[in-house]
Amino acid sequence: MRFPRRRRRGLGNGRARWVSVQSRRWDERIHGWRAHLASIKRRLGLARSHPLPKAGNRAQPLNYLRVHRAISDATHTLDREELLDRTVDGLQALFPDDFVWIFLLEGDRLRVHRFLAQAPPAGCLDDSMPCPTEPGDELPLDGPGVVAQAARTGQSIRLDDVRQEPGYLPFAREVPIRSELAVPIQSGGEGLGVVNLESTRPFRYTAQDQRELAHVCRHLGTALANLRYRVRERQTLLETITALSSLVEQKDDYTEGHSQRIAEMAVAVGIRMGLSRERLDHLTYAGILHDIGKIAIPDAVLCKQGPLNEEERRIMEEHPRVGAQVLRRIQALQPVADIVEQHHEWWDGSGYPKGLAGEAILLEARILTVVDAFDAMTSTRSYRRALPRAEAIRRLQAGAGTQFDPKVVDVFVRYIAADAGLGAEVAAATGVPAGERGSP
Repeated sequence: MRFPRRRRRGLGNGRARWVSVQSRRWDERIHGWRAHLASIKRRLGLARSHPLPKAGNRAQPLNYLRVHRAISDATHTLDREELLDRTVDGLQALFPDDFVWIFLLEGDRLRVHRFLAQAPPAGCLDDSMPCPTEPGDELPLDGPGVVAQAARTGQSIRLDDVRQEPGYLPFAREVPIRSELAVPIQSGGEGLGVVNLESTRPFRYTAQDQRELAHVCRHLGTALANLRYRVRERQTLLETITALSSLVEQKDDYTEGHSQRIAEMAVAVGIRMGLSRERLDHLTYAGILHDIGKIAIPDAVLCKQGPLNEEERRIMEEHPRVGAQVLRRIQALQPVADIVEQHHEWWDGSGYPKGLAGEAILLEARILTVVDAFDAMTSTRSYRRALPRAEAIRRLQAGAGTQFDPKVVDVFVRYIAADAGLGAEVAAATGVPAGERGSP
């Protein structure tokens, strides 16, 4: 009897498809051969004594994308600790029961920057072992252990069962570590550190884990290298603008250190008002450079011992506009130009140079207006002596709603009162004259 080559099979939805009877029988034969081969392996002792973890317990390639995304999300910041935190959190989500280290290379030492795991039992840490468990702990680069070896060689190392490996360096007496995966962090051939995973289960990490973690470490290495470059670039920019600011301060001995104080107080207020890291950077630059336009003001006007006449005041009031024009020619400082231009605008619209009012003035500029006025009032100038801090605070409060943004004044007063221990005097401050303009 000949079997039909094809058979019609219903799909349960009103349709049907043709299947090959012969192909189905070949599938059954192959399945039988595989079962027979598996039984032979078991009899000969060739079966794996420690089977690989089930697929549900292993980190899949798609899950590693979360770690990559966490690294990418952190690259916008200049905060290395945030970058490392997000990386460790992503790895801990992939391996929730494992120990996770990030070591960074510093000279001839490997310093722990992140260590995350279930807390070991009390008293189990082995003080005789040089393996670090706390941020700041170190390992010698030329010392024993898989981590140091991975850093020296630039090659990832996977141990399926550490009991069979004499190079394994335990960190605790009563934590039965069985497997380890150490992968170097590199960028452009330069070693930057090591990511190390350890588990209490043998054969925990697969070759696929090794490959995927290597991709993560390359991504992390690139992010760390870019971060280092951006930090150096920012430092160079900061040094440059500080040097520019000193040119103004050299023209007027009374303003020495003024710009640096403005920047520090403005950033303190900006933090309390929830500004982002990028806006805080702009506020720092603007604080240092807010008077850069005074470089174009004649010394006879800038250093005059008495009050300015109308013509001299008109010349002085040009310095925010001149400073903004200078900064707009420097691409890295273009976002700072508007802040500098607006830092003498008043909340009620009676300031200069454009007469802006309320929230039409940038928040960063409103912060500078307050801190600039406070520093001017509490500093000795060529035309008057410094006011006591408590008096300066009372004048700021009196000027809230006219010269100053009331919300900024409130935040600044709370900050400066706590810093100077003036809380009682500030609470009692009422009925004082309106705040002065600060340094014109």
